[in-house]
Amino acid sequence: MQSCLDALKHIPIKTVIDIGVYHETFALRTNYPDAMHYLWEPIKANHETIIQNYADVTHKLVGFGASNKNETKTILPYRNEQTEIQCVRVDSIVRDDEGPFLIKIDTDGSDVEALEGCRSLLPNCEILILESVIKDIGKYHSMLTEHGFFLRDIVDLCYLKNTLYQVDLVFTRQQPAEIAIDENDYSQF
Repeated sequence: MQSCLDALKHIPIKTVIDIGVYHETFALRTNYPDAMHYLWEPIKANHETIIQNYADVTHKLVGFGASNKNETKTILPYRNEQTEIQCVRVDSIVRDDEGPFLIKIDTDGSDVEALEGCRSLLPNCEILILESVIKDIGKYHSMLTEHGFFLRDIVDLCYLKNTLYQVDLVFTRQQPAEIAIDENDYSQF
């Protein structure tokens, strides 16, 4: 993700919304040290580490899950212990005038609901990073293209049993520059 964000430094970001921060998203913390960071992490056992990792960055730790409605959900976090969490809409906490936004969503399964909970913020979102299993890439691409986003990069490839399983999709509001390609000249690749 780091090299992709380096290429996007020209895009102004005032607020980072990191949904599913776990302990830290190093690339977001270091590339946007002057931005306000909303850090969404419903697992309270992770909060102390998050506070330590973001001590030098202006942030607000949001101890809820992100969803398309206010609700209680049962999740199965990393230790395989069922946990009940409170979920709220992201746009009920973050105001749309706090943009331009970079939104990262990595919820291990509730990504669509989290994205829907950001709906009113999307017009002021410049960069959107979304974790996706391979079978859902087309769905996310169609959904975000309808909102004026362009797929800019695919990063953080994750393999399961020697098969590509999930990736992070990086969308931008700005269309990538057209690249003139001579399809018969393989030296440019």
